[in-house]
Amino acid sequence: MPLATSIKVYLAICLSARCVSGLQAQHAEPPQAPVPTRTVFIVQSYYHTGIIFELDAETRRKLDFAKQFAAYRYVDIGWGEEVFYQDPEFTLIKAARAILCPSNSVIRVEGFNQEISDVVVASDRAMKFSVPADQFARLCAFINGSLKKNERGGLIVESSRENGAVIFFKSTHTYCLFNTCNTWIAEALRYAGLNVSPACVVTASTLFHRLKNKGETLR
Repeated sequence: MPLATSIKVYLAICLSARCVSGLQAQHAEPPQAPVPTRTVFIVQSYYHTGIIFELDAETRRKLDFAKQFAAYRYVDIGWGEEVFYQDPEFTLIKAARAILCPSNSVIRVEGFNQEISDVVVASDRAMKFSVPADQFARLCAFINGSLKKNERGGLIVESSRENGAVIFFKSTHTYCLFNTCNTWIAEALRYAGLNVSPACVVTASTLFHRLKNKGETLR
């Protein structure tokens, strides 16, 4: 093949390769933006099991009780039997009544500003979850749905303590042996989209066993 022809063939091959490369670049998928997530903690201390997350502008818009916790960075949200949960003094009689007799319930919300690491260290068990934004919105919706409203649509406060840092709100659910605070948390997480069954989740041990490998165990 003459030299001039060889050069023409070479240039044609190079131009073709460059065109193909350009077309591939045009049709390449753009890099995916990271999915926004929220950090949620499940913490158990003694007989209390709660859902903890940070209060920011977005979260405050989603939660019906947010205005009452404007001074706090985090909220710890739990659910329990109406009488037993509000009584700071533990007795076997009250505990037995709460478990054996279906009764009314309350949502307990505690606001705090201390570091979450200090709360984890002081707890008996703790897990951390990275929850996609849409699932976090459903979690907040479940919590709102557990709050009983009055005729005007306002929340019903049963009691408060520690200068308003802890407030007990009347709940829509019935508490019994097979529907405990741990059942409620499992239901909340399932409603949010986490693959966890609330069936037979009575104790904290069962709850955290169901959550194993679904989040990061901190304690």
